Amino acid sequence: MKKLNVGLLALAAAGMFFTTSCEPKDKIVEEETVIVEAPEGDTLVVEETTPDSDATAAELRLKEAQAKLDEAIKSGDKAAQDAAQKAKDEAQTAWEKVKAAANNTADAVEEGAKDVANETKKVANEVGDKSKEVYQDTKEGVKEAAKDVKDGAKKVGEDIKNIGK
Repeated sequence: MKKLNVGLLALAAAGMFFTTSCEPKDKIVEEETVIVEAPEGDTLVVEETTPDSDATAAELRLKEAQAKLDEAIKSGDKAAQDAAQKAKDEAQTAWEKVKAAANNTADAVEEGAKDVANETKKVANEVGDKSKEVYQDTKEGVKEAAKDVKDGAKKVGEDIKNIGK
C-alpha cells in the first residue's frame, strides 16, 4: 500500500508540474517613451511604444532614417547627410538589437519547452516504474492472501473432520 501511495504521489507531482509550467502567465505591458534625435530644422519626434511593437517600431525608424538619408544625399547638403547617416546607423543598431533579443527569447522559449518535455517524460517513466513495482507487490500480496485463505480453509476442513472423532 505504501508503494501505491508513492506512485500516486509521483503522478500527482507530475500533473502539478505540467499544469504550472504550461499555465499562461499574466503579461505585463509597459510603455516607454523614445525620443529620437532629429537633424537641425526638423521637428522632434516623441513615440510611445509597448514591448510588442518594439520590433515594428525599430524597423519603421530604420526605414524612415534610410528615406531621410536618401533625401539628404539627393539635396547635396553635407551636414544633413551626416546627421541622417548617424540617425540611420543608430536605427540600424537598434533594429539589430531588437532582432537579437527576439531570437534569444525564441531560443529560450524553445529550450524551456524542451526541458519541460524532458522532465515530463522523466516523471512519466518514474511513475511507470513505480506502477510496475506496485503491480508486482499487489500480485505477490494477492498470491500470499490466496495461500493464506487456502491454508485456512484446509485447516477449517480438517477441524470439521476432527469434530466427529
